[in-house]
Amino acid sequence: MKSEDRWRVGVVFSQTGPTALAERALLDGTRLAIEELNAAGGVRGKPIVAVEVDPGSDEARYRALSQELTENLGISVVFGGYTSAGRKAMMPDIEKTDSLLFYPTFYEGFEYSDHVFYFGSCPNQYIVQLVDQMMRQFGRSFYLVGANYVFPRESNRIVGELLRQAGGKVVGERFLPLDSTVKQAEALVRNLSAFARFLPV
Repeated sequence: MKSEDRWRVGVVFSQTGPTALAERALLDGTRLAIEELNAAGGVRGKPIVAVEVDPGSDEARYRALSQELTENLGISVVFGGYTSAGRKAMMPDIEKTDSLLFYPTFYEGFEYSDHVFYFGSCPNQYIVQLVDQMMRQFGRSFYLVGANYVFPRESNRIVGELLRQAGGKVVGERFLPLDSTVKQAEALVRNLSAFARFLPV
């Protein structure tokens, strides 16, 4: 099949690494959508062909693969990204080549690009309600935990601001590596359980 007889799209979801489990669902959904579109005749009579790459949950790989797809292979439509760090790593080449990135999951907001379709919810659609519910149910003192990358840090910043506005407070904050082990998580839970006994409500 000649290149002009098909539409090539980039598909950038991790199949290996710490975020592979979550990204696999996004990959499967993208594959299903392409399969259904092709079964219905494709787009303008041409089938969609996915060029799948595995960034391995690594920010640098997202950047390199985005460049490979857009600059070297001439692909102008890319589906992918799971972490905000991965999205931000792809954006320079997406914008540079006047391509489009379809980003399928929630994100921290405070960002806009003419070259990105943001399909997930923003903090005002879930964090405001979460903080209100947590304060009503559990009290005004929060200890924030997250993985060590853009989205959790920005989300925790927003939670902290909302708490202060409502008379609550953040009594501690901890970020674990994205590839942290079960033992690291268990140790954190034990420490928080012990710490919680001294927290004011």
